[in-house]
Amino acid sequence: MPEGPATVPGRDDLVANKALVTDFFAAWSQGRFDQMSELLDPSGTWWTLAGRRTRSVAAQIERHRSAWTEARDGIRFRILTLTAEADRVAAEVESYAEFVVQGPYSNQYHFLFRIVGQHIASTWVYYDTSLANRVLRGEGGGVPIPGHGAE
Repeated sequence: MPEGPATVPGRDDLVANKALVTDFFAAWSQGRFDQMSELLDPSGTWWTLAGRRTRSVAAQIERHRSAWTEARDGIRFRILTLTAEADRVAAEVESYAEFVVQGPYSNQYHFLFRIVGQHIASTWVYYDTSLANRVLRGEGGGVPIPGHGAE
């Protein structure tokens, strides 16, 4: 159904949506998982390319917490670009971490967020799945990060 004039976000809404996504990555980079959870709709969804599956926000936050704590200095995210339109924000992002057992990990991502009110309601994540599977899931003989092994 086409959006009518009353439902099209204004410039202030688009700026606020981009700020929400920026705050989300800042919290993730600093290991502030409670703040991450507050920015996400508790009934929201998180879809990833690697498993082509949708998880609950709570389950995904626990996966992030597990990986973050296994890294020497956490996982840092750097936003390269943000684009906002209607209720969505697209983010090009790169990550960097140094895992104790698995070694260095740096990946490139495209995140698409759907914002409802003041929360991220849906997330879709696209990235180099081969690299993530090798480092995070231990495919090819490596050691998986706890909570990230074969499912």
